Amino acid sequence: MSANIPPNIALIAGSYLLGGVFSYGLFGILVVQIFFYHYTFYERDPLSLKALVYILAFLDLILTVMQTNCLWQVLAQHWGDTTALYNVAAGADATIPFLSGVVSSIAHAFYAWRIYRLMNSKLIPILVMSISLTTCAMAGYTAIKGAEIGIAHFTEMNSEVSTWLGGTVLCDCLITIVLVYQLFRYKRHSASAHFRNTLLLLITLIVETGLVTVLTALADLLLFIFRGNSTLYFIPFFILSKMYSNCLLANLNIRGAINTQTESGNQHPLWIDLDETGTLIYGSRLHSAPPVPSQVHVEATICHNYGDVELVILPDSGQESRMKPMRAASYPV
Repeated sequence: MSANIPPNIALIAGSYLLGGVFSYGLFGILVVQIFFYHYTFYERDPLSLKALVYILAFLDLILTVMQTNCLWQVLAQHWGDTTALYNVAAGADATIPFLSGVVSSIAHAFYAWRIYRLMNSKLIPILVMSISLTTCAMAGYTAIKGAEIGIAHFTEMNSEVSTWLGGTVLCDCLITIVLVYQLFRYKRHSASAHFRNTLLLLITLIVETGLVTVLTALADLLLFIFRGNSTLYFIPFFILSKMYSNCLLANLNIRGAINTQTESGNQHPLWIDLDETGTLIYGSRLHSAPPVPSQVHVEATICHNYGDVELVILPDSGQESRMKPMRAASYPV
């Protein structure tokens, strides 16, 4: 430890402390979300979706271990030694930007797949992934070059870091705008009040999660550009990957709060993807509503003994189609 501690040591080391505290808190939230996902959707979701969730959890665990190593060296082993602080932190943080870029690209790939399912078009998903992979490459280059030159000279990589974080902000904004626009289209053309309320809930979630990731990446970018001579940009830098993981898990776990009645009478979480035909996905299974005739004749027969209602639908063709009897609501008959 240096005998002459500089007066700005709190400003330098405090960024690591705050970044670490927020990172640990978000990792705890992520653990709770993963537990809820595993308990609720593990048996229902396809293998690819489960692999996505657990890969993100593993990467965030590795990032947390690396951040802990960095914090230990900065705040304990080399406390007060600014020369060692800059040099040690550069080596400890070498792979954090790259892994953070990988996590964000995985999240962007999930949202790009969702856009493809909603729009049935490859143009916007390809654009999203092109931007995302470019930012991931810049994050990897930042990690390699940053380990060589040290934190004190990070401002020399202004173009690389700006491309990485600026591209991330652009990608998040594009994803949020496209998803919100497409869901509003479905909401506008839906005749069901329950379905419109469901879409409104999903739109709110998408806006909130998109805003969180955009603001985090934007804060990191602005602090790097305008306060690059300090370490303040490490506060959002430490939590960026966990923001993406938590937002993605929130979009998956919201299915547990939206239940819909299936044909078998069991409650299944509603998957939020739709296509132009109005197809809904319940859990990992796809159900398409059968076409409804333009004109039908409906008759209702009430059984006073059991309170069952039987609907007899007669299409134009004259063929009789009988629906499964449903238990009526608890009204007097």
